Amino acid sequence: MLAVLTVTVAPVSAQAGTPGLEEARRNADAAAARINAAESALGELDAEMERARADGEEAATRVEALQDQVAALAVRRYVQSDSGSIVVSGDLSAHLRAQVLVATVGGENLDAIEQYRAARQRGDRAERTIAEARRQQAAQLEELRRARVDLDAELARLESAERQRLERERRERERRQREAAEAAAARERAAAASATTTTASPSTTGSAASGPTTTGAAGTGVTTTVAPTTAAPAPAPAPTTPAPPAGGGWVCPVQGPRSFVDSWGFPRPGGRAHQGVDIMSPRGTPVVIPVGGTVTQRSNTLGGLSFHLQGDDGNYYYGAHMDSYAPLAPGHHPAGTLVGYVGDTGDARGTGHHLHFEIHIGGRGNPVNPYPTTARHC
Repeated sequence: MLAVLTVTVAPVSAQAGTPGLEEARRNADAAAARINAAESALGELDAEMERARADGEEAATRVEALQDQVAALAVRRYVQSDSGSIVVSGDLSAHLRAQVLVATVGGENLDAIEQYRAARQRGDRAERTIAEARRQQAAQLEELRRARVDLDAELARLESAERQRLERERRERERRQREAAEAAAARERAAAASATTTTASPSTTGSAASGPTTTGAAGTGVTTTVAPTTAAPAPAPAPTTPAPPAGGGWVCPVQGPRSFVDSWGFPRPGGRAHQGVDIMSPRGTPVVIPVGGTVTQRSNTLGGLSFHLQGDDGNYYYGAHMDSYAPLAPGHHPAGTLVGYVGDTGDARGTGHHLHFEIHIGGRGNPVNPYPTTARHC
């Protein structure tokens, strides 16, 4: 029987007010949870079939070891039988059932026959277990396929809603900038109008303390007004610079529509336990390094196209299953540097496009659950 897994989904990202965004995120999270549950079930089934195969092979070996001994006993019982009614046929199992009756009546030691029968029963149970596991495996693969289709659709919706949100934010920024520019222009016009205003005065003298100074030639009847010195208008305020990412600059490694669940420790094929978080995202979504550090791009059988990052914070980061690499010079790079694109290389074929992401505290070899960190920043 498959174990019941508790799945924790990532919180809905805070872009409230965007039509369809929160619903798409919730639906994507649900589909991601189904994918992880199906993967875990497949991992358990794989382990169950492996145990059944091992048990069946052991039983077959035991049957083979007892075969000659049991056959010899059957022949001996036949020879000793007065009636000759028990015949060794091609069906040794059927013959043994009759032989057990004869041996029981004769009080003969049944150890060899009982061991043989028990081994055959073990082998039969192993075959039934494998057949049932294969049936469940086919059902889980179909569930995985359906969940992938649902996730792809929700991620597409999420991507569309995210584009709409970014477009609204862009228009809002432009509106604020336009209004700020118009306000600055209005202030400049008002200041210019104040500086060029001329007034006619009935007096030929003026006080510097009370207003403009007047000068003119006696008897000409012409007075010139000189405006007092006016301070230059204040410049328009510069656009507000967005605040840096929270958490000291830690950057989400998947830069695009994404969904993930807490799958730390979930069963995986080959008896492995999941040591990361699978950030589901459309194929080709940019992958960046979450912190500054020394990064390398290396592939392997399980992870496919992967990146390895020794962070400036002392931790080691690993991302796998990328579709392709981005051009990257070896050495140190800042947080947010593009290293590749989301894919399903390695052993992720058929499980949906995603970035398998790990965090190792203090260096490689000490993995911790990355879900709390990714949930906070992604």
